[in-house]
Amino acid sequence: MIKLILSMVCVIAIVAANLTGQVSNTSPSSIPVQYFAEKSYTLEVVSRLAADYHVVIGAYGIIPAGDNRTIDISIKNGTLGDVLDAITKADPHFEWHDSRNGAIHFVSRGARFSLVDVIVPSFDVDNPQSEDVLNLLQSIPAVRSWYRKRKCPIDYSIMGTGGELILWRNFSVHARDVPVSSILDEIAAKSHTYYWSFIQYGPEPCGMVMEWKDPRP
Repeated sequence: MIKLILSMVCVIAIVAANLTGQVSNTSPSSIPVQYFAEKSYTLEVVSRLAADYHVVIGAYGIIPAGDNRTIDISIKNGTLGDVLDAITKADPHFEWHDSRNGAIHFVSRGARFSLVDVIVPSFDVDNPQSEDVLNLLQSIPAVRSWYRKRKCPIDYSIMGTGGELILWRNFSVHARDVPVSSILDEIAAKSHTYYWSFIQYGPEPCGMVMEWKDPRP
């Protein structure tokens, strides 16, 4: 009887491990979408998708000045990946990919924004609000070095968070040796804003905007 019980425990453990592996290997872009329709500016559509499905989507890159095209998306019985494919087909300035940490990154095609790739040795914050993130990032030596190489005055090179002030729930971030994009992904997930963007508009290397979206209606 004891051997039988031990055998059953082993089988249950193996099944549980397999299920855990399947869940961890499932990409967010495979989440089913019964119906999604939106007509708006490209990044507004992407932010709506993140809020509706509670999936972290980070948008970044360099966008041509004055490019405010409106896209019209309608998907039935597909996946998040199908919606993102439809968005990038309607606006070929962008492409997307699944990131290693479970977020989706929506990126300007052929115009990568290298600031999000800067490796941050340590990032520690307790109970931040959206306006704090800009100051915290700008205080990191590796980020400050990135600005200096582009000859950008740090005091105003990031223009603001955009929109109204978002009051975030209490949470902490303690990150080590990760890129800026991973920190922003974690903040978006823990704050339940789900969407963030860091965009350089036009050729001006210091004209950048970080933006968060409030998922509440």
